[in-house]
Amino acid sequence: MSKPLYLMALISAAFALPVWANTSQTLSASSLFSNPTQTQESVEVINNIKLKSTLNINKHDLHFNGGAVRDKFFIDLYIASLYTTESQTKAQQVLKTNKANAIHIHILSKLISNTKMQSALIDGLKQATNNKIKPFTAQIETLVRAFDEPIKQGDEFLLLSEPGAGLRVYKNNMVKETIEGESFRKAILKIWLGEDPVQTSVKFAMLEGQKNTASTLK
Repeated sequence: MSKPLYLMALISAAFALPVWANTSQTLSASSLFSNPTQTQESVEVINNIKLKSTLNINKHDLHFNGGAVRDKFFIDLYIASLYTTESQTKAQQVLKTNKANAIHIHILSKLISNTKMQSALIDGLKQATNNKIKPFTAQIETLVRAFDEPIKQGDEFLLLSEPGAGLRVYKNNMVKETIEGESFRKAILKIWLGEDPVQTSVKFAMLEGQKNTASTLK
């Protein structure tokens, strides 16, 4: 090989190597990005907390329908979000559908203990059913048991409502209890979506696809 051609070959190799190296890195990054376990998930943001746009749980694909902060006495207690199989704008649609839906709870306040959460759920049931909770005595005992462990800021609960199967209670992605009974399943949904919900602004946000704090929806 002549000297000019040899030099040209060296120059070409010198410039080609970085291009090859960058291409290799790009392919590697692309491969990671396309991996389902590495893919950046779509999220919803409420009160600076990121929530998944889609939940894949117990063979159900549930999509964020709306949510807001549940507050009391100017204290942000938790974020309550509704996830549905299909987009819903009316509470009765959620209660009557034969497809799964769920209430997701993200704890915001350090003031929430497991006993306070248990009491809040029972009070919510009383309010939602016009104090007619006696038929649900056994189910309430199971529900209370699902919240037996200490609760800390950042904990997440999911109340998976499955028509025909009942209610599954999850804490931080772990199943705590399964509770049978269609009437009870619907009564739990009514805590947030009934005619007399725990907070009207939260119900509105759940059904209108809102992603705001409850204080802005009063």
